[in-house]
Amino acid sequence: MIKWLAKAEPLVLFWLILIVCGLALSPVMMSIGTIGLTIQWLLDAGFGRIKPWLFITFSGARNWIILYLLFALGMLWSDNWSYGLHDLKTKLPLLLLPMTMPAYLVEFKKHDRQKVEWAFVLAVFISALVSFLLVHNWMPFADLLTSKKLHLAKIREYSVFTSHVRMGLFVSLALALLWAKKKDRLFLKMTSWGLSIFLLYYLILIESATGLALSLLTGLLFILRYFKLRFPVKIRWLVGIGIIGFIASSVIYIRHEYALYVTPKGNQEITEVKTPDGNIYEHSPQILQMENGYYVHRFICWQELEKEWPNRSSLDFKGKDYSGGELKYTIIRYLSSKGWHKDGEALAQLSNEEIKEIENGLPNYQYAQMNGLNRRLDRLFFEYHMLTLGYSPNGHSLFQRLIYWINAYHIIGDHFLMGVGTGDVQDAIAAQYQINDHGLEKEYQLRTHNQYLTLWISIGLLGMLFGILLCIQMIKSARRYSLVALIYTMIVLISFFTEDTLETQAGVTFVGFFSAWWLGAPLWTSEKWRPTAG
Repeated sequence: MIKWLAKAEPLVLFWLILIVCGLALSPVMMSIGTIGLTIQWLLDAGFGRIKPWLFITFSGARNWIILYLLFALGMLWSDNWSYGLHDLKTKLPLLLLPMTMPAYLVEFKKHDRQKVEWAFVLAVFISALVSFLLVHNWMPFADLLTSKKLHLAKIREYSVFTSHVRMGLFVSLALALLWAKKKDRLFLKMTSWGLSIFLLYYLILIESATGLALSLLTGLLFILRYFKLRFPVKIRWLVGIGIIGFIASSVIYIRHEYALYVTPKGNQEITEVKTPDGNIYEHSPQILQMENGYYVHRFICWQELEKEWPNRSSLDFKGKDYSGGELKYTIIRYLSSKGWHKDGEALAQLSNEEIKEIENGLPNYQYAQMNGLNRRLDRLFFEYHMLTLGYSPNGHSLFQRLIYWINAYHIIGDHFLMGVGTGDVQDAIAAQYQINDHGLEKEYQLRTHNQYLTLWISIGLLGMLFGILLCIQMIKSARRYSLVALIYTMIVLISFFTEDTLETQAGVTFVGFFSAWWLGAPLWTSEKWRPTAG
């Protein structure tokens, strides 16, 4: 077997690199890599060149295969077989990768493993860099990569090749790999630090709250291990107190900033009736929506705004901005953020750059100067403030998730033991929105955005219990292997709380591949908790 592997290993390595590069760059690459590896595994098993059954002995691989089979079993009480078969096709990497990879990984050399991991890191970096350049129109031959017009206001478009949510997870793992790798040469150290700084900046740019939180936790784990290995207990206690202090001060800061956000600025009493041009202002003092402390629904002259706007832009005043929002409301929010009245004179005073910001869907002039983290925080303040005023949660990502989870709770209550079946998940969710849409428009009536809830809805209590067992086993296995394996496990399990990670090709390939990579072969036990383990 070893003699054969000496010849076959380059091809196996090619399939694995193709898969990890495809995660951040191309679904086609993921598919080709997975299919190629599976075909080679079947051929090698048929000729007796490998032991294909090795996945049975490793829980980190075996459990994901069992989970896939449970999803397949869920088809027995499904009515919508078309959707169910599509779902099973999407989840195939959960079956194929943990089944095929252990047969080769048991004989994989350390330098080859490092090649795969570096390939993943570089693919994530390239994806982030190209997306950044495309959105800013700094990329030569951009038309060859994308035919759509990209806009700065659309955070999703900072990830051109895959979902910005998945990119947040990929970047978090890439950072863990960068920080774990042993770098003896100065060039590698400088490269790693440069890549790390850019990827952290990219996470802020795409406003990935989950990605930033995971990266922060990753950094803390590396810091704690560093101090555990090199410093006495007293110093470690000081570090722990510092971390607690940082968390507490962050909470206090957020509460203080929100208090400032909802505090009106200056005297905004309705004292003016007419615009400088003599037209009547419209006021709705009962609507308390604010931007930068200024009420939005006061001092509005729609007549003048509609007349002046064609002089500044080709977009339809009554149409949409490039982010998909109602343009006229973006205009009045933008003018309110500057503390101005909403009339023709104010609109005429805006610079061409500010008009472009409105066209791109920026409702607040400060957003253009804010970093992604502060902009995300401000948007959360806005969402929460609007909900306290009784407005609909449409377009408010955090609070839409609460509605998704409430609907999932009702579905689970009606199908507690068996679930609705793998093929009927989407139909059940759509039916629940017919019963209670919670004010959500059709375009925002989405799935649960929680993998644990989706699992329960799909295959019932048994599936949920097995999912919990799988999570526990992942943590136990990761602790035996390496710190990076534990961080990967943390990334996956936390992402399950906020996303349907296993409902997309990129998500299932990410989980299937790295579960087999770190938790599906015994060779990693020799690298337990080393500072340079990867």
